[in-house]
Amino acid sequence: MQFYQVKKRSPILPIIPLIDILAILLIFFSVTTQFKNKRKLFEVELPEVKGLQTRVGQGAYSLLVLNSSGEISLDGLKIGAEYLTESLKNFRKKYPLRQLELEADQRASIEDLFHLWDSFVSAGLPIREVPTRVRFEKK
Repeated sequence: MQFYQVKKRSPILPIIPLIDILAILLIFFSVTTQFKNKRKLFEVELPEVKGLQTRVGQGAYSLLVLNSSGEISLDGLKIGAEYLTESLKNFRKKYPLRQLELEADQRASIEDLFHLWDSFVSAGLPIREVPTRVRFEKK
């Protein structure tokens, strides 16, 4: 006795729709790809507090304060950022022997700090001779 056997068909994979999907994915990825642009980075190596040498300041110091909102004051007098270079030049003319001391807030932006240092250079004040303290918020 011979039984009827159903012939097993091999599954057919439709190639044409897969090519269409592949083309759509290729277009999608080529449109949404963001190419990386080369950009310059400013590398800064910050010293650890343990490695810094400290010295005791003697003499008259004027306090230049940079707070967290970017406001700058010199001996309690607020100075606009656009007038900082002129104010530092006038300060140096008026008090040639007095040293500056920078007190920056911990939350002050690095942009404001760089702008402040640029003003030092423009006014002819060496940055290394201006001691800096960072004011931390007490917890």
